[in-house]
Parts: sequence; C-alpha cells; structure tokens
Amino acid sequence: MPTTNRKFSWTDDELVQDAFGCLAELNPDLLPEDLIDASVARLRDAQPICDVGFAAKISPVQTGIRGLQIADTCFYYPEDRGIAESVRLGRDMARAISS
Repeated sequence: MPTTNRKFSWTDDELVQDAFGCLAELNPDLLPEDLIDASVARLRDAQPICDVGFAAKISPVQTGIRGLQIADTCFYYPEDRGIAESVRLGRDMARAISS
C-alpha cells in the first residue's frame, strides 16, 4: 500500500486485527483463538531486488497443513508484481485446493 495510505501508519496490532477481520468475513467459523501468530512488514520500496538463486529459496505455497496455502508477491518471481500475476497465482492456489 502507498505510504500515504492512512493504514500504513496503523500499529501492527491494528493491521493484524483488520486483516484477520477480513478473513473472518470469508470464513465465519474462524475464531480469534485460531490466530496463532502474525507479523507485519512495511515496505517503502516498490520492487525487491532478488539475489542469485532467489527462486530456490521460495517455499512451496502449500504448507505442511492440509489445505493451508501461504503466498505473497515473491511467489511471482521472476515475473513483476501486478494484478494479473495476483489473479494467476490465486487461480492456481484455488485449483490446487479443489483438486
């Protein structure tokens, strides 16, 4: 999000609670105690600089927990971060869960 967005200055707890609230809207069975851990990172730069061998460092989207996938924009590598790549990755993740 742009640094000028009001949410950029929110506390970590405010951001986590807001994000968790969005997840709870998608899954009404989600309870506050389901949140085990969270962290917040604020990036001011638009594009990361990846070192040699970066692709090999990216963890699988599918975690060790059946049906739990975790991804962010680094999973697009070597593509640039963008809406089209977000949609592609989201579709791939949804297909993986439904198959």
